[in-house]
Amino acid sequence: MMQRTRQSRILWPLLVIVYLWVFLAMIGRAGFAYTTYERDTDFRSYLSSLDASPSTSGGRSLRLDGDGDYVEIPFADDLNNLSAITIEAWVKREAYRCETVVGNGWRESYWLGFCNQPIRFYHTGYKRVDGRTPIPPGQWIHVAVTYDGTTRRYYINGRLDLESTLNNGPINPGSGALYIGADRHGGCTDRALCGFQGLIDEVRIWNVVRTQAEIQADMYRAINGPRPGLLAVWHFDGDARDAVGSHHGTLGGDAQFSPEGFFKRTLYFPVMTMK
Repeated sequence: MMQRTRQSRILWPLLVIVYLWVFLAMIGRAGFAYTTYERDTDFRSYLSSLDASPSTSGGRSLRLDGDGDYVEIPFADDLNNLSAITIEAWVKREAYRCETVVGNGWRESYWLGFCNQPIRFYHTGYKRVDGRTPIPPGQWIHVAVTYDGTTRRYYINGRLDLESTLNNGPINPGSGALYIGADRHGGCTDRALCGFQGLIDEVRIWNVVRTQAEIQADMYRAINGPRPGLLAVWHFDGDARDAVGSHHGTLGGDAQFSPEGFFKRTLYFPVMTMK
């Protein structure tokens, strides 16, 4: 009996090592990315996203070359008569440049984009505030902006980048079509349309201010049904249809769909650290 106990004490650690080695090898082959969660709230946010599933066509995205490409959404009252707004999107930039993610006419209404490194957001003509953190090219990054007429908040991958009451005031309505990846007023690196260069995925517009926890909980989900305050969602999984309403878009210029989407590219796995 004592001999068996000694053998068990020797074998169990070896088995644990073997299983751990196999597990890590499988993750490596699957191409999983690792994220270290330093706070319990970050880990809970990850857990809440585990039931997310890619969209049925495999997680594609919108590809734009920054030279006259866009998605155009017809004018709609509910996208313009806003007292509060949240805009979310996954982006993969190709260069530091001045470019649009969502544009409703930056000289008169709301606009989300970059100029040149951080987030820039207008709620009405010429009234802008820039974020603090550069949004680098070459990697998928989730950006979100909330604004209630007084306070704007910018989030990068679910973390607060900026909170400001500068240049506040009501959200002005636009007078024309809404654009994704461009703006009808132009004036950026692409002078004609302020075009985006890279990939855009899972764009959402809400008529409420979403909390940080809500943004984190839904970052990795493909939302396919109605939610309170949700006006439109564009998955870009082979088309520019609104997944929750009737704000369907039309591709312009050389806009295309890429087989690379944010779901397909990265699956975050928690790695616990001891402090």
